[in-house]
Amino acid sequence: MAKKQPQNNSAGNNQAKPITTESTNKKVNLQPTVVVDFFEVILGKKAIFLLGALLLVLLLVLFGSFLFGDKLFLFKDIASDTINFYYPRHYNISQYIREEGLPKWSFSEGMGQNILPYSIGDPFNWILYAMGKDNLAFGIVWIELLKLFLAGISIFKFLKILKFTNHSSIIGALAYSFSGFLVVGSGWYDFTTQGFYFALLLLSFEYLFQKNKWWPFSIVVFLFAFYSPFYLYLAVILIFIYSTMRMVDEYGANIKKYFPTYFMMLGLGIVGVLMGMVMLVSSVDQMLNSARVSGEASFFSTLSSKSLFSFAEQKHNLTAIARLFANDLVGDANYHAVNTAQGSMNANNFTGWYNYLEAPALYSGLFTLLLIPQAIILSSGRKRMLYIIGLLFAILPVIFPFFRYAFWLFAGDYYRTFCLFFSMAFIFVAVKALDLIYNERKVNLLALGISLVFLIMLLFLPFSNVKEVGSNVIDGSFRNILIMFLLAHTFVIGGLGFADYRQTARIALLGLVSLELLIISSYTYHSERPVITKTEYNQKVNYNDFTRDAVAKIKQKDNSFFRISKYYQSGPAMHGSMNDAKLQGYYGTMSYQSFNQKNYIRFLGDMGIIDRKVEHETRWAKGLQENPLVQIIASNKYILVKQITPNFPGHTLIDSVGDVKILRNDNYLPLGFTYDKMLDSSTFHKLPKVNPNLQRQITLLKSIVLDDKDVAKFKLEKFDVSKINLNYTLEELSADVTALRSDTLKIEKFSQNNIVGIISLSKSKALFLSIPYDPSWKLKVNGKSTDILIGNLGLMAVPLEKGKHKIELSFQPPYWDLSWIVSLVGFVLFGALIFVNRIYIKRKKNASES
Repeated sequence: MAKKQPQNNSAGNNQAKPITTESTNKKVNLQPTVVVDFFEVILGKKAIFLLGALLLVLLLVLFGSFLFGDKLFLFKDIASDTINFYYPRHYNISQYIREEGLPKWSFSEGMGQNILPYSIGDPFNWILYAMGKDNLAFGIVWIELLKLFLAGISIFKFLKILKFTNHSSIIGALAYSFSGFLVVGSGWYDFTTQGFYFALLLLSFEYLFQKNKWWPFSIVVFLFAFYSPFYLYLAVILIFIYSTMRMVDEYGANIKKYFPTYFMMLGLGIVGVLMGMVMLVSSVDQMLNSARVSGEASFFSTLSSKSLFSFAEQKHNLTAIARLFANDLVGDANYHAVNTAQGSMNANNFTGWYNYLEAPALYSGLFTLLLIPQAIILSSGRKRMLYIIGLLFAILPVIFPFFRYAFWLFAGDYYRTFCLFFSMAFIFVAVKALDLIYNERKVNLLALGISLVFLIMLLFLPFSNVKEVGSNVIDGSFRNILIMFLLAHTFVIGGLGFADYRQTARIALLGLVSLELLIISSYTYHSERPVITKTEYNQKVNYNDFTRDAVAKIKQKDNSFFRISKYYQSGPAMHGSMNDAKLQGYYGTMSYQSFNQKNYIRFLGDMGIIDRKVEHETRWAKGLQENPLVQIIASNKYILVKQITPNFPGHTLIDSVGDVKILRNDNYLPLGFTYDKMLDSSTFHKLPKVNPNLQRQITLLKSIVLDDKDVAKFKLEKFDVSKINLNYTLEELSADVTALRSDTLKIEKFSQNNIVGIISLSKSKALFLSIPYDPSWKLKVNGKSTDILIGNLGLMAVPLEKGKHKIELSFQPPYWDLSWIVSLVGFVLFGALIFVNRIYIKRKKNASES
């Protein structure tokens, strides 16, 4: 019996054999010429350079108009957070670092807040801060490009360490960098950081699991801990699921072999968390003490009560299907004017569920949709089961929203990072299919054909059902482009199963995937999306309007502490801006961010300014613009308007700059003033809260409101609310303000984290400070540490005796010294582990040589 020749799995294994003809007895080569595999043989270890070149070219083309044209990566459409949140935050922190050092307390955030959390946790932002506040708007797009590039390189390294072919790894990396989550999410900046970090996490696990190289795992955990506590939690979810499935694949039912890896991850993870504790503590404190998590606006009880297996609504399901094919199949991020019975308004072009950014961004390449069935068919046994389970983990939360709520700890009805995990699962199984096709040298053409027909049928679902009033139906020409790509992918994938066309098909597939990803992503960043242009940036408009000149003019004449209210918004996006103070150099009372200071939210809620049970009102804290009496106790000395109307009694026009007019509040109160009357909070809360809430406002001008438990600590006369006159005149207001001005804090030294002043009292009073109460503020009165109490429903109060007092206020983030010590311990442990590991390796090497 002839011995069977072993097969080589490379594409170039068909050796040409000479054949001897009977007629001429000459040797004639009738076999095809040897074809050397381009990706696995010619490129070899240099494949990463091809990927790098492709990523760079595609990203430069995609973002070319932002990099080299007149556009800035600041969007006026649904991605208005770039203008209203991220850019003001980056600008403020960049300036803060130069003027005050490490970000701590900032009076530019509402009425004041600890801004250390989420300020310097992303190392990519350090590059922006280094550019300076006036240049970072131009650098943002370069940072986004860098993160997308590094995300692709990292996922490539991950796939390669798993022994995927160069061809599959390159395609998988491209699909990852241009997935819906990362491309759409690049308009939110944070999402691209997450994409890079989660790729690093998977790579670091494989270094640990395969190569026993442990230190990258601790470093990546440190990056997550330093970045955000919530994404650290998501990292734990991802790595637990992935590592478990990986060990099932490797060890099967031998569960005992799992535990050493689990224990290694736990120990190394703890070291990483300890290293990041200096940022993690403040971030956790801010999150847990926010209205969204522990306050009345929490969604926990509502979402956790939902049925486990209830389906999502039809509009959601159609949107999820559509966005498997493309980010923009059911509309783009732009908006358009709509005429309604109430007049003209802006409406989103996006016609799907929720909005363009919050809706499921599930696109990860059309080729993945065609290849996933191939992976399941061509694999077998445990591997097949793992692919199915992994896909179920990705798909079930889309079908049954309860699982998605649980993923977010019932904090909201979001997709966001879940979309990244979804794409990871799809891309992984799809590139595995490519490797199986390569190694098995076959494609299941029947399954491929059925997949094509099924996908085309999905594209003809009634997506018009998700249409809203005034918006456009699905773009038929765009659907045709998707169908053409599906047909082309099917043809090329089918060619992978034929030896004569395999090499050509692999090259064609890479080109086709690259073209598809670029075109689909180009729809996301099409030329008509409204952005701030570089020309516009340098004009006297938007954040660069005459507000800055007006603020500068005020500061030239007034060096005291004061707040300013603006009766117009400078941000040009479709959503009004509420963070103007961060960019225009003044202290205000508005604030838009995820976790506004909890006691400021309490103050606004108790004054009837917001409903603190409504989650979005705790994020979009609208400030005191509509409450002029409350502005007085909040040290609001100036207002900026563009049109003077009769709505500003008690204010005097003092100057104007351009179209901005400056008015001074005649009844202004400083940062620190005193009360000689008090009211307990129980009595106060019986006063009307909703319109008209005039009684509550007048009360704060006549007495300080104290928490019931603190009343006995103040030697003050109790205020009788029955004496409130709702016909409150300017004369009575002036008299009340004069009484409050009788003893005020004279500030001798001021910075945002340290305030020193002197106050003299003729009798025992309550010193009130218009600063949101935070236990991390420390107070010394005449050199002696003194407790700060809550006054006026969330702000600061201190009981003072008769006499002269030196007041010293200082702020450090919560558990600041302890968190530094713990971080230092973490780094020492990390260094010790590296040192011990090197000694172990050296001894092992010496033992093997002897």
